Amino acid sequence: MNSLVSVMMPCYNAAVTLPLALASLRVQTHENWECILVDDGSTDDPRAVVEAFGDSRIRFFRLPENRGRGVARQLALEQARGQLLGFLDADDWYYPDKLARQVELMEGTSRLGVVSSCVGVVDERNNLLGIRPRAALRGGPIRRFDRLAPPPFPFAPSCVRMELAKSQCFDAALLRSQDTDFMLRVLRGATYMLEPVVTYAYLEPPASYERKLWSSAGYTTRLYWKHRRTDPLAAGLQSMRVLVRAAASHTLHRFGLARPLAARRSRAPSPVEADRHRNGLHAVSACARAVAPSLTHREPAIVSGLAGA
Repeated sequence: MNSLVSVMMPCYNAAVTLPLALASLRVQTHENWECILVDDGSTDDPRAVVEAFGDSRIRFFRLPENRGRGVARQLALEQARGQLLGFLDADDWYYPDKLARQVELMEGTSRLGVVSSCVGVVDERNNLLGIRPRAALRGGPIRRFDRLAPPPFPFAPSCVRMELAKSQCFDAALLRSQDTDFMLRVLRGATYMLEPVVTYAYLEPPASYERKLWSSAGYTTRLYWKHRRTDPLAAGLQSMRVLVRAAASHTLHRFGLARPLAARRSRAPSPVEADRHRNGLHAVSACARAVAPSLTHREPAIVSGLAGA
């Protein structure tokens, strides 16, 4: 497996969690990767974390002011030099075999455009809370995506063939949902494959679901509405679906029922998935402690997660 994987990493005030994210790249069993880390005008010091790792595969770029993830992701896409494109946020982390599994699938099938998998939802202490999507992914056959609808898999753990990724761009006007917008356009007419295994740990702080859903509803509606000329019926239906869902969530929140709704987005991890998470966290946190011990002691919640690995 020789493909270079370019992993884009937008970073804004995430120096505390960044050691774990970068460590998860350092421990990848597929070593041919580069990380395009874009500091989106942070007021903390992510450069110090990058320098502590001293890894030439981590390429650091800084925006002088906070421009939003759309701008940061687009800069990373323009700088990417690999054959494949991956995504990693600065407060999340990869399981050690993430890249190897996906590179093997992509190299084995030249007509495959995108491959994705499940995510493990974690809290600030890296406890595994659940698995998404709730409905089990059906792995195996290559499928074609040819409709205007939400992508049928999570964005974060995806791996995209670079020529397909660079045929599109990230919309800087979308302060939220620019990842969904990008993936939707990449997927239209492309082939994809799903692997029903967790490869990505996604941090979801408490009580963030309601806030994120409501604030992103307007942007998500805008991304669908951009397609109103080419697919007016689907654009209208999807826009309405987003608004109805956001309104229903807001109503439930007022009656204290939003948290059960958020919990239903995930399913309970199996014993095998729980073991896989513990093993992955152990390897990643050990690397973070070894490389940047002066940086990983600053946040009690992160320390608890590292120490418990």
